[in-house]
Amino acid sequence: QTPQASYQTPQANYEAYQTPQASYHTPQASYQAYQQTTQAGSYQPNFGALSSGANKEFEGSLKSLSEKHGYGFIACEEARQLYQRDVYIHSNQVPTGAKVLDRVRFTIKAVEKEKKDKSGEIQKEMRPTAEDVRIVPTTAAAIAASS
Repeated sequence: QTPQASYQTPQANYEAYQTPQASYHTPQASYQAYQQTTQAGSYQPNFGALSSGANKEFEGSLKSLSEKHGYGFIACEEARQLYQRDVYIHSNQVPTGAKVLDRVRFTIKAVEKEKKDKSGEIQKEMRPTAEDVRIVPTTAAAIAASS
């Protein structure tokens, strides 16, 4: 048996290009887009990329930090495209002096998390977690440091 070639017509490529993508501008919009994709069955995080690119560096912004809960999240468009979610950051990975909206560089590792579904059954899922987090110096900070 010969494998079938995968071919999309120029029209199909154009239509795929014209299809609007989900917007993740607010937590509510992000949650609604997440719900739509999970209900439609199209939620497919690419955790295989975690093992193949274990030392890959990402850059994003600290989206939230909670001293009370001991964690936060990093917004990173490249990571969101791969994993369909923001990157979790534990408080022990937050650089000294970092604050919300700071730009950071980091690597990602997959961490297994248990969560109860609606029926009460425990489900295991892999989540992208930030490691080796460093603040990206801004132009102003770099100029001040060199003075």
